[in-house]
Amino acid sequence: MRRSSATRPPISSAVITVTTSLFALYSGLLKGLESVFRTTRSSSRRGGGVLALLVAVYVLLWISRGMSHLARMFVSRQREYRADAIAARLTRDPLSLAEALYAIGYRWRGSGLTAEELESIFIVNPAYCAIDEEAGLFADLFSTHPPLKERLQVLLEMAHTDMERVSKDVEHENNRPRTPAPGIESAMPNPQWMVHRNGAWEGPFDAARIPTLGGMRPEIWVQRLGAADIKMAYEDPDLMNAVNNRDEKAGTCHCPRCNIPLSPVIYEGVETNQCHFCHRILASPNDVERIIIRQEVGFPERITQLAAKIAEEEKIWREGTIKRDPDTMLTCPKCRPQTRKMLRMFYTAAYHVEIDKCLYCGSIWFDKDELEVLQCLIERQTKQK
Repeated sequence: MRRSSATRPPISSAVITVTTSLFALYSGLLKGLESVFRTTRSSSRRGGGVLALLVAVYVLLWISRGMSHLARMFVSRQREYRADAIAARLTRDPLSLAEALYAIGYRWRGSGLTAEELESIFIVNPAYCAIDEEAGLFADLFSTHPPLKERLQVLLEMAHTDMERVSKDVEHENNRPRTPAPGIESAMPNPQWMVHRNGAWEGPFDAARIPTLGGMRPEIWVQRLGAADIKMAYEDPDLMNAVNNRDEKAGTCHCPRCNIPLSPVIYEGVETNQCHFCHRILASPNDVERIIIRQEVGFPERITQLAAKIAEEEKIWREGTIKRDPDTMLTCPKCRPQTRKMLRMFYTAAYHVEIDKCLYCGSIWFDKDELEVLQCLIERQTKQK
């Protein structure tokens, strides 16, 4: 959502923006230091010297945050109007700009993610603030973004239309059926087989799981679900393709739990990697943000209840990293050759959904339902605001 300006702003505006952004970085450090205080308060007696140093750093960062708020007072709200006007002049399509601004402003903006303190360089403030929607001297002093409705009204006047049409166009786009990208497998149920092992039928298993079964041979009896005939595994081309590891769609990443190749699937219009046996998902931070921005039509009752329970537990202070037995830590699917472990933590301090994250490549591993619960939780809190 960051702006890439096509024209060079005045030097004074550029200097102010860079200055406020630098001060905002210290606000982010202050937030991280506050979490350190929460984790070290129980051992304050044993580490008095370290705690004193942390207090000194905390005071300096607190002063820097105050200077950051002071610097923001010099950032004019009018620069957003100028940026919108320049964008409309370059694209000659103010209606599309209004639709994009509407979709960004009235959905999840990125609140709770890192760098939200750099609000002055974003199109809209990532964290919703009531003062941004007000006018007057007080709002002009303490807000870096003008009211969203006024910005939309200016663009709509350029396009000779009204707000009702924009909202209908955006909702129509969100409700449009999503088509998987060419050449990428959609998240549809895979064929499954019953396998006769050790004198009994076991399963059902899908083609990705069957090669990991012990004692699997081409001469073993299998039966595809929904089919009446029983045949040997070598007589089923799809199954033999999986057994011989010739499935070209399988990726190089393996599920850290099932030890089978992850397959590319489309989740909410974004390409991710999924284990077809345990249904866990591997995604990059950018892909997760793209998924969250897309508003879901509805959630199952079970997902809604889980999100409500997490929202209730967030009232209790908890650490950002979850303590875990090192022997149970998952190996990152992308960093598997280096056997790098993933840390169990919360997605952000604002959204306490447990995830596994690799600190080297940034990949996020979602257990079943975790990604959907995160979507539900964010939309729930966005609507409350």
